[in-house]
Amino acid sequence: MFISAIGCRASATTTVTGAPSVLIDIVTITSFTPTLPKLGSFLFQAPTMLISGVNYYQYLNDYFYPDGDQGCGSCGYGGGGYETSDWNGNYSYYTNGTTKQINFESEDYPSYSTILCQLPGQAEASDCSQWTVVFQGYLHATQNGNYTIAPVLSEDNAIFFWGGEKAYSSYKNNNTDGSVTYTQPSTLPHSYSYSMAGEFMPITFIYANGYRPALNSLTITSQNGTSYPTDLDFFVPPCPNSPFVP
Repeated sequence: MFISAIGCRASATTTVTGAPSVLIDIVTITSFTPTLPKLGSFLFQAPTMLISGVNYYQYLNDYFYPDGDQGCGSCGYGGGGYETSDWNGNYSYYTNGTTKQINFESEDYPSYSTILCQLPGQAEASDCSQWTVVFQGYLHATQNGNYTIAPVLSEDNAIFFWGGEKAYSSYKNNNTDGSVTYTQPSTLPHSYSYSMAGEFMPITFIYANGYRPALNSLTITSQNGTSYPTDLDFFVPPCPNSPFVP
């Protein structure tokens, strides 16, 4: 279930009387309009301005995607030894922050001489040849229709993504919506379309690199052709104490 109204709350779960129990997360906002009337037992507040972006958590891994005659194409989920369970609930990240731009590449890509990356908020560029980055937030649908997420097929090394309630904390190998990886699972599409209407859809992306220059690149295209990253306002970050689990 997607969230069609975003309100602030003090606890992790808010139940709307007379409706199915759902997790209502909060988004970072800079100001409020006056409080709206009560809907059941939940008091909605309408934000007048949203901060754009997603939260990120950057880790180091020991993956080894095929490179020449080295690495392993059949190890783990999609090659390299990747497993989603390595990151779901992993709070041992090296750096974290918020960013509008989730696409990035190492310096002088595809050169092996300087495999350095720097995300917003990081003090300096660092070796990203063994990076995993988890991105989490909301995809904000301002139009009715399909929103299509499409990573480039030259992803280096891998990207996986999940939309909807599972993106909070139940994302795993066998419920991935889409990916691009070295050994693509036969039933998993590279791109995926979500039908949305004025909603904030929870979304989790996991990028993984192993022993190579880094490239993460995807597009999101709305019904009328507006696209990310040309428009960087597609995402809204969660607030602290949200149901998201990195």
